[in-house]
Amino acid sequence: MHVLSPYWHEWNIDLAIFDACGVDLTAIDRFTIGIGGAEKTGQGKAMLDYGYIWVDDIRLYPPRCRPEVSELVGDFTADCNVDYFDVNVMATDWLMQDGNILTENRPATLTGFPDATSHWVTGYIGGAIEVDEGYNIHVNDPRLYGIASMSITAWIKKYIEFMWAGIVSSLEYTCQDDATEMGYYRGAYCCGPAGLGYDWSCGTEEWRWDAGLHVPDGTWTFCAMVVDPCGCTLYMRPDGSALQTGLRNEVAHPIQQNFAQSFVIGRSDRRGNYFIGAIDDVRIYTYALDYNDVNNLAYQTAEPNPAPVYHYKFDETTGYTAADSGTPIHVYGAVQSVANLTDPEPKRSRFVNFADYAIFADNWMAQDLWP
Repeated sequence: MHVLSPYWHEWNIDLAIFDACGVDLTAIDRFTIGIGGAEKTGQGKAMLDYGYIWVDDIRLYPPRCRPEVSELVGDFTADCNVDYFDVNVMATDWLMQDGNILTENRPATLTGFPDATSHWVTGYIGGAIEVDEGYNIHVNDPRLYGIASMSITAWIKKYIEFMWAGIVSSLEYTCQDDATEMGYYRGAYCCGPAGLGYDWSCGTEEWRWDAGLHVPDGTWTFCAMVVDPCGCTLYMRPDGSALQTGLRNEVAHPIQQNFAQSFVIGRSDRRGNYFIGAIDDVRIYTYALDYNDVNNLAYQTAEPNPAPVYHYKFDETTGYTAADSGTPIHVYGAVQSVANLTDPEPKRSRFVNFADYAIFADNWMAQDLWP
């Protein structure tokens, strides 16, 4: 397989695989890292793949904590130990239950021009709203706290090319578990140097990723950004085309503890780069959508469950407030706690209770190091 990538990737090698094959690791004086050329046949001739790789920052570790590969049940704080820190999580969420959730209207304030009427346009689904340098939308009171995963989707029509123009971004938030460590979750961007991308930072660390998906001008295009604890995936589907998956960024992100201020639709709040075009059907989920969820949204065949915490259809025609114009409905809400380890109870009667504590207790003081 021929692989061409301009990006750096972390490569973890479990040396235990050599031990399992009978190699005495204590007898090794040196080792070589590389990629072997595989023979293949083309036009009746044997050929070899060849190329270049760049290797940097080689480290040899003893077994260590790798939360992204750990399967330790009861490690709610992702430190590879089941200890008193995890007890605090279970105690905080004790007796949290599932049940019906009423989806509510989520108001957003339109800022910029005094006359909002002229910026309501025909969208991909019903109405849409145009944004530019002086006109964008602030989403009030974001209800996104302590989440390790999230997803943002939207239909956009780009009028002109602009580097790192924000589709949905945010102001300040507190990341990890340190109240002094502030970050800027800057969200989904169009367009990066090569296409659709995203930006995320925490303190002095920053993750910027270009998925290589170029959004066409003047075409309604579905875009999705899915963030999980181990990385980010971006998707795109221009109207009339197939769903495309961009390059995935396999970098672990810190958990955002809480968001201090509002989201902004239509510009990068920190960089000040505006999206110039129309935006429709913006959704913000507090979990990572899977491929089927994204595909269903891209083709409007089914709605993911649970519902998004924010959903802006932009179907209004006048006024200064853009509300979720969908009718509030009841949807099933699972127990929103990592301490809900098992569900022997039927739906709508599930709790974080002794059934979960029993599993937690079985793993008390267990540790999971990799490899």
